[in-house]
Amino acid sequence: MKFLCPCVSFVVLVLLAANQAASGADQSEANTDKAATNSTQANASAASGGPQKTSFLSQHISFQTLDGSMRYLYADQAEHKVTSRTLQYKISTRLQVNLDRCGNSYFQARGETGTAYNLSWNSTGVGLNPPADRFNVKTFFYGQKIGSHFEAQVGGLEYDWGAGTEATYSDYDGFFEGYRLRYSMPANRWLPEKIDVTAGYLGDFAQLNVFSRLHRLADNNYWQVLAQKKLREHAEASVEYDWLEGIHYTREALHWQKLPLRVIDDMEAEVITRLSDDASFGGALTLTKSVDHLSHWKFGGLFVNMPQRIFMNGTGTVLINADMYGVGQHIGPIVRVSPIKDFEVTIIGFHRLDSTPGVRNRAYVGVRYQFSGLANRLLRART
Repeated sequence: MKFLCPCVSFVVLVLLAANQAASGADQSEANTDKAATNSTQANASAASGGPQKTSFLSQHISFQTLDGSMRYLYADQAEHKVTSRTLQYKISTRLQVNLDRCGNSYFQARGETGTAYNLSWNSTGVGLNPPADRFNVKTFFYGQKIGSHFEAQVGGLEYDWGAGTEATYSDYDGFFEGYRLRYSMPANRWLPEKIDVTAGYLGDFAQLNVFSRLHRLADNNYWQVLAQKKLREHAEASVEYDWLEGIHYTREALHWQKLPLRVIDDMEAEVITRLSDDASFGGALTLTKSVDHLSHWKFGGLFVNMPQRIFMNGTGTVLINADMYGVGQHIGPIVRVSPIKDFEVTIIGFHRLDSTPGVRNRAYVGVRYQFSGLANRLLRART
């Protein structure tokens, strides 16, 4: 399969060259950030353009995310075997630089704290764990819109989770190197609004800096074909096929908001099936309920069932899902409070139900503030 990646590269380069003869100044999009990670990367160029008056800086530079977070984390593997009881902090930003006013050509990068592929938190030194001060540029890629419906990306990319989450796919902090071609269209009755074809290399989990991994653009062990559709005003679904180091997967997800039910009003359901080499099945279900009409308070729970070997290839790992629950069966409560705009308090706890090795109990209390709105307003104010 190694020869496929240069083939994809050639196709992308041909499309980019064809775009030089096309008119591309009429692009204008508006997108929302999914948990500050998923739909932000799926619409990488959304922050550019708009009817409002903008400065030169804001036309060419935008913060897609700029988060500052702190949490107190507890984790144990057995009774009287505490592995983490520490205060941690996180800084994460996605910066986009548009090469033209409309954002048809752009570079985007994600810089983040963290000490592992699936861990974007540094320890403050308060508690059991020693202090850490790591910060890395984890993704860096070039994006190019091609006409009205196509977009190509190449470099150190973000994953596309579709309507699903990190519970059944890569952790939101993850990365890979490769190529993506996206076809998007306005909402319609039958066809998906987004189709992605992605090829690349997934691995080098210990190499957090993207510039130490860009040579992997010549390698290929990962394919994803994904289609996503809005089913109704507050519901979306996605289906995908994945190929990871010769192992075949399918994954389906549904996210339905504002459900007309008394006990829940938001549901995220997702399943992943390993079709070959120790076939197995995993999934996750998240249910939440807003208890006030402004959705400042949300209560809910999450159940995750991910077999231990679902992402294993022999003794190696082909993908790492969310660090909060990992593999095995986990269940726990979720509380989210948003008293003011851009500020959130989160309380999450999980308990392992089966005998899968690893963390038995994990919980944290965290606060997060999203500074991107403020940063972009400051850019607009500059002349």
